[in-house]
Amino acid sequence: MQTIYKYTLEFADDQTIELTENYQILNVAEQHGMLNLWSIVDTEGPKVPVKIRIFGTGHGFREAKNEFLIHLGTVVMTAGFVWHIFQVEEYAVGDY
Repeated sequence: MQTIYKYTLEFADDQTIELTENYQILNVAEQHGMLNLWSIVDTEGPKVPVKIRIFGTGHGFREAKNEFLIHLGTVVMTAGFVWHIFQVEEYAVGDY
């Protein structure tokens, strides 16, 4: 069944969350002081790892040769911090 789920992200540079095949990420935002991601998932589908990378404004930006970053959104926290959330997609060197 297609369902919208919320995933709380860690305040860490890199992390992996488990979604299901054919997921659709809808939004990233603050809720109750936490950084969250909402996605449409198939509750009966097989799980797949999804790599997330977070950069703070003014922090170094990094992207390896075998990956590209998909911007999911920018979140301005109530406390004043601003986080830029990316999905990390890896590919074999030479594919691009």
